[in-house]
Amino acid sequence: MFVVDGNGLEEDYPECRDFRRCMINPEVIEESEETNVKDEGCLSIPGIYESVKRPDWIVIRYRDENYVEHEEKITGFAARMTLHEYDHLDGKMFIDRVSPLRKQLMKSKLGAILKGKVSCSYKVK
Repeated sequence: MFVVDGNGLEEDYPECRDFRRCMINPEVIEESEETNVKDEGCLSIPGIYESVKRPDWIVIRYRDENYVEHEEKITGFAARMTLHEYDHLDGKMFIDRVSPLRKQLMKSKLGAILKGKVSCSYKVK
């Protein structure tokens, strides 16, 4: 299960207007062959952003917080956010989708995060 919330992003990404979903047992059942590349970041690894290629749209089947089943086509940045969260269910992070060279270049930043040497705008343990 994950929750995705695009509210507040609609000025730059109109498809995120009223895009707030709780997805229980989601399953991506179709995705576009067309892709786009955008920088992604994650609250779990603050201060690191990398370019990630993702499909332009997906069709996903899930149950909502009331356990009602949905099958929905999601496009643009809303699809990217959904796939980002969906990856976490498989233990993947956006940095798993970058080239080995880019991973090597961020190794010292990741090491600093592991040691607790991180600065971000939200509370971390």
